[in-house]
Amino acid sequence: MKKTVILGLVLVFAIAGLACESARASDTAAMIIKVTGNVKVQRGAKQKAIKSKFPLKMGDKVLVADGSSALILFSNGKKITATTDLEINEAAMKIEGKEVSAVAGASSMLMKSVAGGDKNADLKAKGGVGGAVRAAAKTEVQLLSYLNTSTLNTRPVFAWEPSAKADSSKVTLMDEDGEELWSGKTADKLIAYPDDMDPLEPGMEYTYEVKSVIDGDEIEAASTFYILDEDEAAEVKKAVDAIKKQYAKDDDVIIQHMLLAQYYKEKELYMDAIDELKSLVALDEYDVASRMALADIYDTVGNKGAFKAEIAKVEEIEKEIGDPTAF
Repeated sequence: MKKTVILGLVLVFAIAGLACESARASDTAAMIIKVTGNVKVQRGAKQKAIKSKFPLKMGDKVLVADGSSALILFSNGKKITATTDLEINEAAMKIEGKEVSAVAGASSMLMKSVAGGDKNADLKAKGGVGGAVRAAAKTEVQLLSYLNTSTLNTRPVFAWEPSAKADSSKVTLMDEDGEELWSGKTADKLIAYPDDMDPLEPGMEYTYEVKSVIDGDEIEAASTFYILDEDEAAEVKKAVDAIKKQYAKDDDVIIQHMLLAQYYKEKELYMDAIDELKSLVALDEYDVASRMALADIYDTVGNKGAFKAEIAKVEEIEKEIGDPTAF
């Protein structure tokens, strides 16, 4: 689960692009991050009302009604709040506004996930009625934490959700060789690795298994997780601290969550990425981009219930307002 990633501002475009059926890394010039009031985008002869994050191409016109505004982030790092109509062109990218610099350098690879149309359609097909959903294991116990992920935490708290009330559950933690390190029993749906045990070792992979007794039957599920080594952990901490420091106020917090979500995903810190995406969804009920990013991660780690729930919510939003990111 080890991966080296170059982080830059353009990560913001990657997360919003996941939900766009037509966006491509090569033609995304800017992005609407937040909308207040009545905002539309005109592309050619067509106009579309904007409710949430929306990728913009060169030549698009952002139409802003009186008393309304659109927070726009350009691919060159310039951020402005448009309170009047604005055409997306080279001149607009030079308008005086807040400079949002890269956190740790720029790289073309950061735009690679903007082209998410085909993947988006695949996820929706898997999450719909009759869809074939891939899960980590076919079981009546869904693991919720440390699910096929990397982590910084050396004292994990394990959580799961049985399909019916369990009489009891046993959690067993094993090392890379399958040797038992610790086990605990509970009638609850979570249990913490004890404080009186030595912390888990960085740079090591572990497996935990949950066996729940439901109506007399023992149902089990297992997952593997990796604890970042000291160098990897220091790298992550440095990047995360820089993002939080630079994007800490007002609407910058939206950018902070977007950057952190994509960064954590690239580092395979999936549980942390989920937390950031949930924060974005809480800030914007129409944020299909973040919901599709959540669905993608849930599909990756094997949380089939959460995956289907996000796809269902996206379908509900699209039924209400249409696809928010496509003309």
